[in-house]
Amino acid sequence: HFVHGGTTIDNVPLERWVGPCWVVDLTGSGPEIEVAELDAAGIPEGTERLILKTTNTALWRSSPTVFVETYVGVSLDAAAWVVERGVRLIGIDYLSIGGMRTTNTETHQLLLGSDVLIIEGLDLDAIEPGPYELLCFPLKIRSGDGAPARVALRGPLP
Repeated sequence: HFVHGGTTIDNVPLERWVGPCWVVDLTGSGPEIEVAELDAAGIPEGTERLILKTTNTALWRSSPTVFVETYVGVSLDAAAWVVERGVRLIGIDYLSIGGMRTTNTETHQLLLGSDVLIIEGLDLDAIEPGPYELLCFPLKIRSGDGAPARVALRGPLP
């Protein structure tokens, strides 16, 4: 829904959604995650699936029925950092990867246009930072530009 003519959900191989991932704690970030925070987060070289835990996680408890427009998103520069480092999938703990009042559309377009899959709406309350196995199963909607998914993290891994 952000990249005209982009790959549809039914054409993304399931293998892209399942495998090793790294969860990083960025609860000190905001209102947007910036490059310096990603640089300082200790994300291992070669990480292909990256999950971002922010203060958004608390919104699932404090405001479960209200869309909070001041959620933490990923800045456009940080999205470019993700692409440059070869991350192929990024997940975040709220309903959008880009900031509502800043680079929402541009962040989506840069990531999706660079073939980086996005998972939004994760509840990471009980998840500590570190290595996990990501298990994400989006519904295979023909010609869909997104889909609901069942997502789990197995681990932490050694």
